[in-house]
Amino acid sequence: MNVRLVIGIILTGIALTLYGVGKPKLSKESDYLTEALQGSENKYIVEGVVAEDNPTVVDFLVLASKEEFTGAGKHNGFKSVETKLQPIKVKTPKGIETLIFEDVPWRGEEVAHILLDEKTQSNAPIQWLGLKKGVNIIALGEKSNSEVHVKYAYVGTLPDYLTLLEEGGTWLTYICLGLAVIGIPLLIWGSVKK
Repeated sequence: MNVRLVIGIILTGIALTLYGVGKPKLSKESDYLTEALQGSENKYIVEGVVAEDNPTVVDFLVLASKEEFTGAGKHNGFKSVETKLQPIKVKTPKGIETLIFEDVPWRGEEVAHILLDEKTQSNAPIQWLGLKKGVNIIALGEKSNSEVHVKYAYVGTLPDYLTLLEEGGTWLTYICLGLAVIGIPLLIWGSVKK
């Protein structure tokens, strides 16, 4: 089999897979945010500051995820091995909102990281990642009674979150386009018989 053909197939396949999986995920979150901002019935946005009266679960964190470095996790190469969750109170201009999380928020400039002295068996680092008191948070979810069940969260301000979503889609498009621009000519060049 021709090397150019194989490399072309691989690069084109990666581009299509990345775009086919990543773009709908980004679009889904962006659409959810738009509906929440427009006041859709079942979609709700909370923009506020994590209240100081939340109890801590580890050191100064009110939500925490113990993570081991694997190089392949979704949190910059870290994979969660233990989580400590609880309802979180957030101060908003409308008053106090209670958030219920299924996962610890991991996106945003204000996410806290505590690198531990302990290591894995393969000598990889272990850290606590989490949410601390007094930081800004954006949470999207469904409101049930007095609680918001969080589907998407960002630890930071709304303008930063909007920038993240916009730039994420742009970079994904550029990366996939770049892979396709290299992969498709190689695919064609490799498939043409001499």
